Amino acid sequence: MATKLYVQASTACGRKSRNQDCVLYGTELLQGNSSVDPDAWGRLAGEEVFTAGEKRLILAVMDGISGGNEGEWASWETGRQLKQHASDWEGAATIERINQDIRKGYQKKAPNAGSGSTLSCICVKDDRLQAFNVGDSPIYLFRDGEAHALYREHTRAAWMERNGYGNDDITERDRHVLTDYIGCRQDIEQAVYQEELALQDGDVLLIASDGVFEGLGLERVQEIVFDIRYRNAADQIVREALPQSTDNVTALLLYVKNTQEWNQDPKIRALQGMGAPQIARALEVSRDTAEKIRRGVYVPDTREK
Repeated sequence: MATKLYVQASTACGRKSRNQDCVLYGTELLQGNSSVDPDAWGRLAGEEVFTAGEKRLILAVMDGISGGNEGEWASWETGRQLKQHASDWEGAATIERINQDIRKGYQKKAPNAGSGSTLSCICVKDDRLQAFNVGDSPIYLFRDGEAHALYREHTRAAWMERNGYGNDDITERDRHVLTDYIGCRQDIEQAVYQEELALQDGDVLLIASDGVFEGLGLERVQEIVFDIRYRNAADQIVREALPQSTDNVTALLLYVKNTQEWNQDPKIRALQGMGAPQIARALEVSRDTAEKIRRGVYVPDTREK
């Protein structure tokens, strides 16, 4: 399958003075703060297009633990190391190596810090996707109109629910206390949740920090994801979540497009019977683009096209 991967990302510190969230897509790391643009809640956005194949692509959101020190450093350092491990990725074993390095870093920087970061990431190679998470930053797959969770919450409340506790036993605080995250203990490899699936044309993946869903419901998020009026839907999610959220807010979107099917679309096939000059005039595109459309090899550079 000739597949293009359209990635959109946005992160903002929101009401907080510093952004302890961090987002990774390919080789790009984003972690904004209030000095970026106070009127925009310290928002940073970006987008990129990749081609699926043998080269591994890693996308991730890290949320630094705000209850301790050095959460901002932990999320950034986790993202930096993820980027380095794209070529030798071994799933949960790699996450454990990063966990150990974060813990060693704390011993040098701040021995009593006791902080860390959540990690939710997806790894794409050829037409396969692996999802991993430790912490509570959500991952969703939007497919055929349905939203599928590809993560597990590592919170005290989730642990209590899995072990038979009733709602009356679970407090609001339990829903915010993490049981596992990067930097929390020596060995988290067994705690890492993982799932694998084959990509399909039209799939959309969302990775977010919990600040998104403090401000927006899943239904509204899904509406934004598929609304082509928004050039960067991830940034629109962050924009709408910020006024209602008290936390940092981060969203990362991956759109999966089968370009072979795009070039077989009836409307595109009809254009291919025309000459390149006629296509260029009809669509108001360059002669080079028109020639690619005529030959059936054009690849849209944004998800909207």
